[in-house]
Amino acid sequence: LTTDGKKKVLTPTDDAYLLVDSLPDEMLYPDETAVWEERLYQMSLGKDKLDTFLHDQLSFLDTLVTAARKVVMHMAGIKTCPVCGSAMVKRHGKYGDFYGCSSYPSCRHTEPIDGDKKQADAKPSPYPCPRCHKGTFQKRSGPYGPFWVCSEAGCNTKCADVDGVPSYYARH
Repeated sequence: LTTDGKKKVLTPTDDAYLLVDSLPDEMLYPDETAVWEERLYQMSLGKDKLDTFLHDQLSFLDTLVTAARKVVMHMAGIKTCPVCGSAMVKRHGKYGDFYGCSSYPSCRHTEPIDGDKKQADAKPSPYPCPRCHKGTFQKRSGPYGPFWVCSEAGCNTKCADVDGVPSYYARH
């Protein structure tokens, strides 16, 4: 739901309509609640038994679960985890927003929000990594200001920024 206007009127999103459309019909009828409330009232009068009520509740729940297993929801724009195939969820961490696998903690895959843009916008750096000698230093910004990281996937070399230059090269 989103809020619109001065009075903050709740408006359903397209995803909300998709969710409601995927629900089994038994979940959408308000008279189902009335039927169960009437059964509870009859039990309070002694005209219905708890065992039959619970048995009927379990069979209703079984019907709903069976119907839910058949539903396949395809939402446009949803990222999937390349490791396990679950949906990626936008999360907030101490270094900012990122995508994390919804199967956390069993799957710990994460991606930056604008990961492809950072790679595409990154300019070739004249500063080779002194540790791995394969990658080059790329300038990044963090909560404490700019810093430099190695572009090589397996190398975790980082250093501070000194007047727009990696600290390793500012000293030498």
